[in-house]
Amino acid sequence: LLLMEKADPLATGRYYAPVMSDSELADVLVPLGEIKNGSTRLQDVLSSFGFAIVTGVLDSQELESFEKDFQQDLIDLVNEDCFRQARNVSPSRLLEEKEV
Repeated sequence: LLLMEKADPLATGRYYAPVMSDSELADVLVPLGEIKNGSTRLQDVLSSFGFAIVTGVLDSQELESFEKDFQQDLIDLVNEDCFRQARNVSPSRLLEEKEV
């Protein structure tokens, strides 16, 4: 595990957000069915964590389409010329390689 120095990201231009653990993720997942049934879990999670991940909103086809659209949105944010100079590869190719 590589430990990152805790430097001011505004000063360094380097930002880091660790991936949530399974336990952390479980704390913020709220099934859509619970919301529809009047559960207060969504409000509880929002009050505790400031965000929630609502599951069961999209079916598998909708999710696949959403993921592709989100991937394209991320690619559109990247200055591909600068990226190619830095890595000599396009961001879409990197994403394709990750999908293997």
